[in-house]
Formats: sequence, structure tokens, C-alpha cells
Amino acid sequence: MKDVENLIDPIIIISNNNVLLNASVEQITEKFYFEYGGQQRPDALYSEMMPGGFLNVMVNNGMGESQINIEGLFNAVLRNQGTIRQLFMK
Repeated sequence: MKDVENLIDPIIIISNNNVLLNASVEQITEKFYFEYGGQQRPDALYSEMMPGGFLNVMVNNGMGESQINIEGLFNAVLRNQGTIRQLFMK
């Protein structure tokens, strides 16, 4: 799956016939920060325990670039549809 993440552009997420996200990888990594760390972050849109720590998907507030995680992105978008609309309407 990791190799696929480098090939897909744009990423489109659809749920119940609604397009929740249609953005390039560049746009997504400008808006989201994917952190792989030892702790779950309370400000994360989505967190998942992984071997060696947690994947945290957060709004990118000047944190720089990060490596996209499609599964984490998918779960963050499904759980935060209003926030996603606001981030990508700007």
C-alpha cells in the first residue's frame, strides 16, 4: 500500500454518492499533517495505534510536510466531514 500512495494523484473520497474530498496529494499535505509518534494526540482528527506508536492525522498548522497515509486520511475524512469541507473551501 505504501507504494500506491506515491502514485495516486488526485485522491477522491466518496461516501453515499457525496464527494467528501477531491484534492491533489500536494493540497492534502498542505492541509493535513500525518504524524507517526509515540503518543495519541488529543487534537488529532484521527488517531490509530500502529506498531511502534500512533498515527495521528491533524490539521497542518505550520507543521511542514509529511508523508501521506491514505488509510488514515480516509478515516479522518469520514469522521470529520464538516471540518474537511471548511478546510478545502478556503
